[in-house]
Amino acid sequence: MFLRLAACLLLIVWTAPLLAGAWPRGKGNGFLSLSYEETMRRGEAGAALGLSDRVLTEEPDRYGFSAFYAELGVTDRLTFGLDAGQDHGPDTYQVIAFAVMNVSPADWRTQIALELGLGQRDYPADAFDAAPLAELEEGGTETVIRPGLSLGRGFSTRLGDGWAAIDARVELRRDHGDRIPKIDTTLGIAPGPRSLAYLQLQYSDYPGTAPNYRLVPTYVFRPLPWMALESAILWDVAGGNRAGLRAAIWLEF
Repeated sequence: MFLRLAACLLLIVWTAPLLAGAWPRGKGNGFLSLSYEETMRRGEAGAALGLSDRVLTEEPDRYGFSAFYAELGVTDRLTFGLDAGQDHGPDTYQVIAFAVMNVSPADWRTQIALELGLGQRDYPADAFDAAPLAELEEGGTETVIRPGLSLGRGFSTRLGDGWAAIDARVELRRDHGDRIPKIDTTLGIAPGPRSLAYLQLQYSDYPGTAPNYRLVPTYVFRPLPWMALESAILWDVAGGNRAGLRAAIWLEF
């Protein structure tokens, strides 16, 4: 019994960057990640994505995105964090400060957490041409509120300890009233003490486009106890026509 509990705790610590939505970070534990991803159109460049005048007027053939993510365990149940990103097409920026509270008993196999984030999004002058956004001049910003709910469950397999998680959030953008749901469903396994492999299905629904479903197979290798390297493939399976790669570095303290 003790060995099984120890194995579960080790899995949670190792996979904490992925599971932080459902599993608490833990008092005094911190995590940082820096990532960059780039996607491009698959097949014909003129694939129709149903863009309207409420969104970016032209989707680039190549699209880059940089992200910074940080978490700090304030108590054994409460985690504070910062989620920031830059779109390298229209050069929009977004930063959200958030808090995650684990609400399930510590001994439950299924973990549940609630999240609330508050931040802002910055737009360049020429990113939009729709009337509802005409007031957003260069350097203009709007407030973003992001509530969320996370569920996670660990399990054992012959190949190693695994986990399944669902992280659901909705971005509420004040000035043009968009409600953007995002749901990440993850199934992963830790085949050894220095590696992780997981498959994620990302769902998002932006105004003016069809709902997007993207598969993200990912491998993570830990060369040092406090550092891990992530590599992933990005592949739209419905609602989009893009494919790409992501690389990231994780730091824990």
